[in-house]
Amino acid sequence: MSVNKSIKRIVRQFCAERNWIHDSQDKRQQIREKAAGLECGEAVELSDLAGEEAEEFAVFCKYQENSSMEEIARRICEKLPRENDYNVYTVLILTDTVEQRAEVRQFKRKIRNKVRKKMNCMLSQVVFQALSYCSGTEHRFDIDIGHRVHMFQMPEKGYAAENLPEGAIAAKITAYTCSAKLYDIVEMYNHVGDELFRSNLRYGINEQLDVEKSMKETLRNHPENFWFLNNGITITVRKKNGLNLRKSSHIILDSGSKEFPEVISVINGAQTITTAADFWYGDAKRNEDDPEGARTRAMEQARVLLRIMCVNEDESDCQGEFDQISISLNRQKPIKGEDIAYTDPLVYEINQLFCADESDEIHFYIMKRGENVFGRYQYTLTDFARAVKAYSQQKPGEARTQSASHILEYITKDVGRKYIEELRGTEEPEQIFRKYFTPVNFVRTALQYYRDAEKRMEAEDISEAAILGNGAYYFVAYLMHVLHEGKDYSDFKGKTKEIGGQLDPLLRMYLKILNEIWEDGPHDPKKPTAIDSNTFKNEVLYQKLTGYRQDGGNERIRKEIKALEEALRESLL
Repeated sequence: MSVNKSIKRIVRQFCAERNWIHDSQDKRQQIREKAAGLECGEAVELSDLAGEEAEEFAVFCKYQENSSMEEIARRICEKLPRENDYNVYTVLILTDTVEQRAEVRQFKRKIRNKVRKKMNCMLSQVVFQALSYCSGTEHRFDIDIGHRVHMFQMPEKGYAAENLPEGAIAAKITAYTCSAKLYDIVEMYNHVGDELFRSNLRYGINEQLDVEKSMKETLRNHPENFWFLNNGITITVRKKNGLNLRKSSHIILDSGSKEFPEVISVINGAQTITTAADFWYGDAKRNEDDPEGARTRAMEQARVLLRIMCVNEDESDCQGEFDQISISLNRQKPIKGEDIAYTDPLVYEINQLFCADESDEIHFYIMKRGENVFGRYQYTLTDFARAVKAYSQQKPGEARTQSASHILEYITKDVGRKYIEELRGTEEPEQIFRKYFTPVNFVRTALQYYRDAEKRMEAEDISEAAILGNGAYYFVAYLMHVLHEGKDYSDFKGKTKEIGGQLDPLLRMYLKILNEIWEDGPHDPKKPTAIDSNTFKNEVLYQKLTGYRQDGGNERIRKEIKALEEALRESLL
């Protein structure tokens, strides 16, 4: 029996995020069995994947239309343990559609209360999540366009390709513009889910001007005006026969035998679609007192400008052209440099390796701005770039303070170009990745540990408070200085799993030493009397720390540094 890829991916990423799984045939088979049970409508618990030491108990259940929420709650409660031995209970309900997800979320409080009552766990945390997934059963969608006679084509029909200049997008892609029924597009999203926005730079990001509220008010009160007040939606079709224009009043989007998001993708207009979906499946549907029929009226009257970009030939490589279109269209809205940098080949290569193996400690995924990815080791491009700057260049001050544009230029140009150039050689992509980025998950985990420590540890003086509040990048750069030599990170041995509260005594030593180095040396009347946030905007104090043992100085501090470094190696290697 084939198991839905999306369900299996959700279970695997959920477990990976909590360090519950390691890459083994047994674990992969267990995940497959859990996913198969979910697909058949069973509730499944993950304690056998979590292990005996886990503090979280998780139950997954798939929503079924013929089951009431009472029945689903009963199935979930049957899977709960007999004794309340956990600090966290997580209930995750999977739905086939976005509409079902909106419906399930209404019962969040009721289900959480049932779990609390069953486990008598008023002091434990009960987490509720509802996720829609791409069921893969829908491959074809009809969209009402009024009449094909009103459709505009570019380049115009009959235009000879040989007349186009070199580099013309029209040589590879034909564009069609029409007025489409918004609800038909939203229904496509209803069945495909967020995967429909796989190639969108921005996803459904909330931006300025309270756009969502304005859209919903238009749909509720004046749906006939929606076309005039919206920038429109752009869809790419990566298979020539993925767009069917044979009907006069409808277009048909069809992925054939492939998964729908592999062929059809929204590259502009995600916010329009997600907001409209929230209106139809959430706000308007929950409002039973709707005498004026706002929901139905909006379904019939709301139209939107739709542009479809379809490849001319299946074998044509149009990724560059689609990226160019997506960047240009999104520049017309509030778009940040990170959105554009996301199209860099470096990001694509890193994410390809992650998708091939999501369960190890090395690979990671770089998210789009606004993307809500489920699982561990997922970073924004700027966070990833700052981590690399800190460990690779040993410049924690710059990693902390450089502007987004400068840090993105560093990762895409200084690092990315060298990386892509090496991919053109004889080395395997995996080897090159490990050479550059093996420490990324270690460094990002250490950063999170440091920020958590800031909240729970009490500073002994104003300088320690400044170090805890501003010195995260100093700390992770120093860890890498102690644990690894050289710029090739293929053999980096740092143990990500050992980063946690057990390091607190060593962090205390580090805070004390950094403060002592600050106070050591000749008095400078221009120097602040205590460490402050400005100290961490450059590398002056950091270079004193890393060079202190070689440069002489106070013998007691040198011994303390030696003891700290030996303890760090013993704990983390």
